[in-house]
Amino acid sequence: MSLNRRLWAWLLGPEPATTEFDQTEPGANSPTPYVNSRTSYFEEFGLQALTQALLSMIKDGDNRNSIDRAKPYRICLSLMDRWEIGGLVVPEVFLPVLENVRQFKAQASSKAEFAEVLRSASVFFDGIESGLIYGELVGLLAQAIGPGSLSFKERCDKLSLINFILTNFNIHEEEMVTLHAPLFCLAALSMLEGSKDQDRSSPTPINSPRKHSPSPYLF
Repeated sequence: MSLNRRLWAWLLGPEPATTEFDQTEPGANSPTPYVNSRTSYFEEFGLQALTQALLSMIKDGDNRNSIDRAKPYRICLSLMDRWEIGGLVVPEVFLPVLENVRQFKAQASSKAEFAEVLRSASVFFDGIESGLIYGELVGLLAQAIGPGSLSFKERCDKLSLINFILTNFNIHEEEMVTLHAPLFCLAALSMLEGSKDQDRSSPTPINSPRKHSPSPYLF
């Protein structure tokens, strides 16, 4: 699938007149003002509508076949061809896409059907920067084992999504293995230590038995 120039123009605004860049001052030919103007145009007029449309497609695909379900993943991949668009849209749809794939695993009528959807999602996943991927994973981990009002079930669900991502997608690139994975483990240990310290400092009434519940921190 390729997006034609009309769609790029609709999302990023019209091309500027050539004369706007025919300046005599030093550095006037720099594309920075032009790039910034296109990014600002998309943020103001296209970002919200495009993101909502993609999220709606992802959600509406819950009851569709594998081909239709994979369409929004392919669209997201195509949008990544233009960093002015992909850099703003991808962070908003990354986790919803992966959660959608995880849900489909339980709904798919066959392993082949799930494999087809996973293949499209994997191509999308492989096009995303490692820093963004692990940043989102750390965010999920913080929700799962950090302070907050999430229930035990919700925390376990966050951990389940992390496990699904690490199990089914390519996380073996050199930058991931040598940089991001160690930092992810360090963040996990730091969060666990912080949770233990917070638990020790929590006052327990003398006459009230301490409530014990399954720990969401073990995974």
